[in-house]
Amino acid sequence: MKTIDNNPNSPLKFSAFGQPMTILGECVNHGLILPKGKIVLERGLFILGHLETDKGRKIEAALRIPETFDYHSCAIDASKVDYFKPIRLFPNPEINGEVVVSNDLFNPYYNCHGQSFGKSEYWINPLASKIVNNRMASAFPNVDIILEDEFMNVDSKSDWDVAVLRNNKNDILHSIHKENGRIYSKYDAYRKISFDKIEDVDISVYGNGIFKFYKKINGS
Repeated sequence: MKTIDNNPNSPLKFSAFGQPMTILGECVNHGLILPKGKIVLERGLFILGHLETDKGRKIEAALRIPETFDYHSCAIDASKVDYFKPIRLFPNPEINGEVVVSNDLFNPYYNCHGQSFGKSEYWINPLASKIVNNRMASAFPNVDIILEDEFMNVDSKSDWDVAVLRNNKNDILHSIHKENGRIYSKYDAYRKISFDKIEDVDISVYGNGIFKFYKKINGS
């Protein structure tokens, strides 16, 4: 990905457009045990913009504003649960008798693809969106564009840099990357976890799929 001055150690080149926007909705829950009738509510601000591949193609990405994000356990229907008041899960989890949350459980500022391709600084959806007839529709295959411009497909036994989990429709479900011999997986807004072997990476939350492996092209 292009950096601001073509130095690989410099920040990525990010061109923002529009005003900061609000995230407010149910967060995908990866294994956090909640009481019946409760969900995880995510709130925060983000700035939408473009990153660029080394070949100059634009990738839609979101820069999340750290100081604005919080997560709460909330009731879907307050009339059906005994304790309906929201419980703060992040930052500084509230001490409560409903759910146990470690201080490092949430890491909301980048997703798995932002980890693999965006220096762990951006939220990159595999498919960016556009407005069609006043409704959001998928468009612009972000991650596939990055792979086409900067990586080559390799065998699983080869020395690979990133691996992408795809379903039987070839849709991208998840991505992981390798660094200093360790494999790193980031679960949406949850913590980053490392593994020795790819077989140990938990992909059960994404459904059926297989990993495809990629090596960074020299000089890209």
